[in-house]
Amino acid sequence: MASGEAIGNTASAAAQRGARRSRLFAVAGLAPLMLWQCLFFVVPVILLLVISFWRTKSYRMVPDFTFANYIAVFTNGAIWRALALSVQTAAFVTIACAVLAYPIAYFIAKKAGALKGILLVAVIAPFWISIVMRVAAWRLLLGENGVINQTLLSLGLIDYPLGFLLYSPVATSIGLVYAYLPLYVLPLYASIDAIEDNWIAAAKDLNAGPLRAFWEVTLPLSMPGLIVGAVFCFIFGLGEFVTPALLGGGKQLMMSQLIQDQFQRRLDWPAGAAIAIVLLLMVFMLLAVSMKWFRKASGEKL
Repeated sequence: MASGEAIGNTASAAAQRGARRSRLFAVAGLAPLMLWQCLFFVVPVILLLVISFWRTKSYRMVPDFTFANYIAVFTNGAIWRALALSVQTAAFVTIACAVLAYPIAYFIAKKAGALKGILLVAVIAPFWISIVMRVAAWRLLLGENGVINQTLLSLGLIDYPLGFLLYSPVATSIGLVYAYLPLYVLPLYASIDAIEDNWIAAAKDLNAGPLRAFWEVTLPLSMPGLIVGAVFCFIFGLGEFVTPALLGGGKQLMMSQLIQDQFQRRLDWPAGAAIAIVLLLMVFMLLAVSMKWFRKASGEKL
C-alpha cells in the first residue's frame, strides 16, 4: 500500500515537473516575439501617446499636458477630408480585391489540379520585389507617356493622353489593388480549399443548381476567408503611405501622408502623434468588430 502511494506521488511529481518544463519552453519560445513586440510596437506607441499630449512652440516640443491636439483632430476640416479619402479608397480597394480574388482563389482551390502549387507561388511572387519598385513600375504604365496611354493613342481610341491615370486617387486605387490582391487571395483560398467537394455534390443531389449550391454552401463556408481578406485590405489601405505618395501626387492627402506632413514638413510632432493615435484606435476598433464577425462566420460561440 505504501509502495503504491510512493509510486503515485513519484508519478505526480514527474507530471508536475513535465508541465513546468513545458511552460518554461513555451515562455522561452515566446520571449523573443514578446521582446520584439515590446521594443518595436508597445514602446513606440507609448511614446506617441505621451507626445500627443504635448504642444509645439517655435518648432520645439514643449511637455505641457494639453488636449489641444486631439481637439484639432476632430475639428480640423483637412483631417476629416483626409480621413474620408482614406476610408473611401480603402473601401473601394477592399471591394475590388474581393471581386477579383474570389474567382482566382476558387480556381486555384477547386480547378487548378496539379498546377495548384505553381499558381500559389505566382500569387505570392510579387512580395519578393520591393513595394517601391512595384509602385514605380505602375508610374511607367500610367504616366502620360506610359505604356497604357501610348497604346490607346496608337490604337486611335483617345486623342490625347489620359491625365487622370497618374497622380490621382484612381492611380492610388489601382496601385493598392495590385499590392493587396495577394493578401486577399491567400486566406480566401484557404477557406475555399477546406470546403469538401462532396458537400457541394450533396447540395446538387438535393436538386440545387450550381448557383444555389454556390450561394448556400460555398459562399457561407468561405465567409471567414472573405472577412480576413477584407480586414487585411481595409486596414492596410487605411494606413498605406508608399503607394499614395508615389502615385497620388500629393494633390489630395490621405491620413498617412497627413501624419508624415505634420512630422516632417510642419515639425509638429505632437499633432502628428495625435492623428496617429486616433488612426490606431480606429484600426483596433475595426479589428475587434471584424473578430466578432469572423467568429460568427466560422460558427464559434460569441
